[in-house]
Amino acid sequence: MSGSIQLRDYQNDSIGAVIEARDKENITRPLISLPTGTGKTIIFASLAEQLGAKTLIIAHRDELLRQAEDKVRMIWPTAKIGIVKAKENDFQDKNVVIASIQTICREKRLKQIAAENFSLCIIDEAHHGCAKTYRESISYLGFMDDNPEKLLLGVTATTRRSDKIGLRNVFQKIVYESSIRTMVKGGFLSDIRGYKSNTGVDLTTVRTRNGDFIERELSILVNTPSRNEKVIQSYLEYAEGRKAIAFTSGIQHAHDLTDVFLSHGIEARALSGKTPDDERKELLQAFSDGKIQVLSNCNILTEGYDESSISCILLARPTKSMTLFTQMVGRGTRKHPGKSDCVVINFTDRSHDICALPTLLGLGFNEMGQGESLLEVEEEIEWRERGSSAINKPIGNLEEYDLLGKSSFRWIQVGNEWRLPIGPGLYGALAPDNGKYKIFLFKRGEHPKPFYPKSLEIGYAMGIIEDHARQVSRSFSRKDSPWRNRPASEKQIDLLKRLGINPANMRKGEACDQIEQFFTKQEARRSQRQYAGMR
Repeated sequence: MSGSIQLRDYQNDSIGAVIEARDKENITRPLISLPTGTGKTIIFASLAEQLGAKTLIIAHRDELLRQAEDKVRMIWPTAKIGIVKAKENDFQDKNVVIASIQTICREKRLKQIAAENFSLCIIDEAHHGCAKTYRESISYLGFMDDNPEKLLLGVTATTRRSDKIGLRNVFQKIVYESSIRTMVKGGFLSDIRGYKSNTGVDLTTVRTRNGDFIERELSILVNTPSRNEKVIQSYLEYAEGRKAIAFTSGIQHAHDLTDVFLSHGIEARALSGKTPDDERKELLQAFSDGKIQVLSNCNILTEGYDESSISCILLARPTKSMTLFTQMVGRGTRKHPGKSDCVVINFTDRSHDICALPTLLGLGFNEMGQGESLLEVEEEIEWRERGSSAINKPIGNLEEYDLLGKSSFRWIQVGNEWRLPIGPGLYGALAPDNGKYKIFLFKRGEHPKPFYPKSLEIGYAMGIIEDHARQVSRSFSRKDSPWRNRPASEKQIDLLKRLGINPANMRKGEACDQIEQFFTKQEARRSQRQYAGMR
């Protein structure tokens, strides 16, 4: 495999849509809308590399700037990258400059950037692009003039703004979009399992500003001992033991909710805009390492936070903003080895227009039952439309769902590494390497071979192996593939007996898992030394 990441079909399609819209329709201000966790940063980094354009990337948070820098280096290793943020002003002789909007909107910096004559400008989290600072800055840089020599690209997980200011004030056309629902069905995001917990709190007296509740008024009603206790009890009932983030209505709410978690013996911490940078980094690292189980936050982890191991979202703060709701739920949709789904618990206070999971997923409000996942609902809808009963689910339908990416991949944890069976005796492996993961491919009994030259964050490393698995076999690596329900083969039974495992009544999938677990434990002991020597 070459040093470049192989883009997924939808990533290639989105880049093609940008170029086609420019060349055939004279669209110089296109917009791409894809859910959180589907690689939007990879897309715009690849576009910049393919065009070879002098590129300016604008974002509003430090986390987004650093992510963009990492992904550009990954995709375009020869690019000369500069950062413009606060006291950093590294823009001269660079073909990619990543800038904070708060910095470049200042007159002196804006003049310096304009003199560099960038031909491609990318706005990350483009739903912010209608703000005055963005509009004035990109206009000054010439990206609002419909100049065919300049291209302004926006990328976002949501094209809606709660203040009703349309993105068409900046962008001409959404050239490519896909929904969370589509990406979950395609196997690119984790399945979502929804629960509703009725608190009985009446929010009808809380006023609205810019399309959402006024936070100060909201916090008075939702930050109460009884409601916070309801949050903890719901977590224990529906998601105990899962790594969770809770979204709160204010800083005090985050701390008060954390105290209740701690009183129940659950390791929890609070995070807000007042948390010092060094302390914030320590908390996030401890959460990533599993030392903290629940992280409560106010307006911090909605954008630019990519911890893929999160498997529970506690929506302790209700919202009318579909943009905010999308961002909050999106924190839990990234794939992670061993993660089958993400539990989203919505605390349903009394109000007429609070955002809820079914509407986000494009479903009717009553189409998603308590504890159902998106893929389960999709199956029920499909069976209903075909006139089939849920009791007699034909195996043929399961094959069709598998082609949609219905089943989760069969990741196996062995020691401190993760493995994915790709074919009989063939594995992809992720081995930890200084906070990131190296990617290997090997056959049983053979030495592991590097499959990608760089160590990557686990989400991207996992995606590379899963994409390879899709190319090798449509169904071998998936948990619910139809072949797993067939009787174990004679070869499997004979091998299990030789390994000292009782094969009685085993299905093919269980037999395969037993065999793989036996050999992976043996292989792992040998391969740890081999991996160490290859770093």
